[in-house]
Amino acid sequence: MIRDEEMYTDKDRAAAAAMGSKDIKQSLKMKKKMDRSRMLQIPEEAQPGNFLALANYEMLRGDLEKALDCINKALELNPEEKSALVARSKCYILLGQPDKALQDAEKALEIDKKYVKALYQKAEALYYLGHFEHSLMYYHRGLKIRPEHEGFQLGVKKAQKAIKNAIGSGMNTSKKKLFSNKPRGKDSSKTSSKISTPSSKSSSSTKEVANESQQQTLKETKSKCSSSKS
Repeated sequence: MIRDEEMYTDKDRAAAAAMGSKDIKQSLKMKKKMDRSRMLQIPEEAQPGNFLALANYEMLRGDLEKALDCINKALELNPEEKSALVARSKCYILLGQPDKALQDAEKALEIDKKYVKALYQKAEALYYLGHFEHSLMYYHRGLKIRPEHEGFQLGVKKAQKAIKNAIGSGMNTSKKKLFSNKPRGKDSSKTSSKISTPSSKSSSSTKEVANESQQQTLKETKSKCSSSKS
């Protein structure tokens, strides 16, 4: 006859079975959370919101690395915390990593397609990646949902300005190239072939204008954080 104490070799399963079959999954889930908390040196009673509050405080102070660490801890407690994903997306933009910001914004939208803050962060990430037309589409999409949202309003304006500057810069450079290569006598056939060739300088000039727009907007965003701190 097998003794009761020999029926279970796994302590977690034995404890869960003693509580009842309905509590098995809940018990194992709680244990995983406790183990994760110990590993991260997080109090067992801590909630993602506690770390998000700390992250926002650190962002206002300008310590983005500490803010990022707090957000990561919040996501360790709950990987599907959409507000934490949005906060980390914002932090990545301030750190100059829009590619990672875009990934977090898209993850948040997968969890909640109607989450306005995630939609805004996706538009911002696309803007800082230089995808101005794509970002403009998402700014407009957000503006339809929240017409009073100042972020979407400003986003539409800055994206339109960046597109206009990029196109204008490209046209001006092309005109200069065109007049500088005006046909002269015997060399007209050679020159005309040069005119039809796309100018690499035009594309580089466009990128420079785009970068200037992005840098100016990023400075304004950081200055807002500083003013909120004061």
